[in-house]
Amino acid sequence: MTKYKDLKQEEKEFVDFYQMKWIRIIGFLAFLGLGVWMLIDPTPPRHQSVERATVALFKELWSMPFGVILVSVGLIGISYFMMQLIKLKKYAWIKLENGYYLFHKQRRVSGLKSMYNGNNLIVFYPEQSTVLEFKDYLKSPFHTYQKASETKLFGNDNAYWMADNEGYVLMYKGKHLSNTSSEFRGDDLIVKCPDTFRTFHLKNYRNLKDGQIRQASMA
Repeated sequence: MTKYKDLKQEEKEFVDFYQMKWIRIIGFLAFLGLGVWMLIDPTPPRHQSVERATVALFKELWSMPFGVILVSVGLIGISYFMMQLIKLKKYAWIKLENGYYLFHKQRRVSGLKSMYNGNNLIVFYPEQSTVLEFKDYLKSPFHTYQKASETKLFGNDNAYWMADNEGYVLMYKGKHLSNTSSEFRGDDLIVKCPDTFRTFHLKNYRNLKDGQIRQASMA
């Protein structure tokens, strides 16, 4: 197991964020425990420490109704932060001004290729035999950790293309294809890639420059 001091700075920041959720859960556990105590014994405690500092406030509020409030707050808080921990446990991402970081089990993964699909970002992860979706990536705020969802709409062994008014992006087996040449056949685009010894058919290319990912067939 990698020690905290040996982690990269971005991994330390994510681990700190993750651990802070546990600290907040512990805080809400205290509310829950105190609320249960009030429900079990609604009589204010008589120990002298009750007269000191902020604990004196609980002496005035100590009652079954206030116990119900504390139990409710505790359960809601614990549920909320537990859901966040579960959501970010496997895959998480954070949007930065110059791109994004992807974390897999709290370790940063780099070198993966991606394509926009409308406002979403589709990230291909062949080493894990999975494809990830960053929901609403283009609209998401910076510096906020979010869940990366696994999607079955795309696969690492297929060819995909996306086109907009600036051109097209072609992906094959999780890698961008850049050394290509192309020609139109009617509204279709035929793309040749010497590096893969393959030719790809982008059907109805002229009319589909809408930023959506589509599967390319072999020509």
